[in-house]
Amino acid sequence: PDAFAPSPGDTFAIASPIIDLTASNNASTALGEVAGSRLAGYLEVPLTKEPDTRIVFFRKTVSSRVSWGGYPAKDIEETEKRPRLSPRKSFAKYVEDNGEKCDEWSSEDIQLALHIQRECASSRSTAGRILQQKDNLRILADELNHRVKNILALVKSLSGHARESARSPDDYAESLERRLFSLAASHDMLTRAEMKGVSLLALIGVELEPFLTGPQIDEAMSGSDVLLTTDAVPMATLLIHELASNAAKHGALSVKSGRINIDWHITDQSFIFHWKESGGPEVSEPDRQGFGMELLREAIPYEFNGTSNLTFGKTGFEAVFKLPMQGFIETETSDDAQAQVKASDSSAREPLKFSRALVVEDSYLLAIDHSKILKSCGFEDVDLASSVGSAIACIEQAAHDFALLDINLRKEMSFAIADALIDRNVPFAFVTGYGSSSKIPEKFAQVELLKKPLTGKAVRALLDM
Repeated sequence: PDAFAPSPGDTFAIASPIIDLTASNNASTALGEVAGSRLAGYLEVPLTKEPDTRIVFFRKTVSSRVSWGGYPAKDIEETEKRPRLSPRKSFAKYVEDNGEKCDEWSSEDIQLALHIQRECASSRSTAGRILQQKDNLRILADELNHRVKNILALVKSLSGHARESARSPDDYAESLERRLFSLAASHDMLTRAEMKGVSLLALIGVELEPFLTGPQIDEAMSGSDVLLTTDAVPMATLLIHELASNAAKHGALSVKSGRINIDWHITDQSFIFHWKESGGPEVSEPDRQGFGMELLREAIPYEFNGTSNLTFGKTGFEAVFKLPMQGFIETETSDDAQAQVKASDSSAREPLKFSRALVVEDSYLLAIDHSKILKSCGFEDVDLASSVGSAIACIEQAAHDFALLDINLRKEMSFAIADALIDRNVPFAFVTGYGSSSKIPEKFAQVELLKKPLTGKAVRALLDM
């Protein structure tokens, strides 16, 4: 294309909705010869401007002969009587050769060129979308890798701190598990919210749910709801978890008469969070600062550039956190957020007789963990299966009173197992690491859905229904 530059006077334009075409039937002077053949015309089809990409069709000269009745240029003699052409032989047949032109570009030629241009533009657009999708997937993979590494680093840190402050192996395991379950619950809330943030009302409700009833949680909280950004959720979860667990161990929630009051408000572009306990035992500042207390004192100033004020008094523990608005977005109170902290309504069930259970889980470690949970709930025997085939075989060989089904078993789903259990009137629950029930067929809509990591409390609550 760079070497192809005919003079503008030899060209004519052809309108196109993409980029106008240009053509010429008489450009032999500009085009010259190629491989011994003389070129006389071209049709230029631009495809893209950036980068400059064109297709050019060339045409050779054609032998165009015109027969005249004599040589066209004749002399006229003036005689006495009248003008006369001379000489007479000028009327002999004369053939003129017009070999410097090409056949004209027909409407069919032009329509074909416009079609090629449209198809190329469409293909380029499709290729561009594919490249954009690949780029988006790469960004998502990088973001997922970043978040997974952050989570693993956070778990490692929690494990180390729990080990340092634990008084016994059981204390270490309990404190680490509680914090991990808390983080898992908040991450599940983030997933349901499509990673757009988490309602503070909902987050507090999840952390208080082990210690208070729904009405008690509603009574304890006051303040317009705010949405925590994704970056703020993990630390906010740990802080609220520490406040709730400390209150349950040593503070107001350790006795029936104890009360907590949680309020927050926004003033001067700052977010003020106030946790106040009353009616509980007298508290004093601990001699030994554990990991939880370290979080309450240091995390707000370090991670949010705010202030943390803790008070240990005769009336109870009190904490006031002041944070810049960065990290929080003010929103109206959300009914959906409130609904997240309340238990779902379910029809009453007959108490289960605990004898034999089935766990269907493709991860061996999780299968063993779920088996231990069921045995702690009173089941004598628990069968393990990692695939649909092995699970169906277990169901056919033994009678089960209850089953836990992981939804996604590597390359297969567990719904065929669910059908087999329904045929035998065996109650069961789905277990999933996904944030929603969108993958569950409508016919299983009433089946309980337990979230990973699975807790003994969740299973016991289900079995008591």
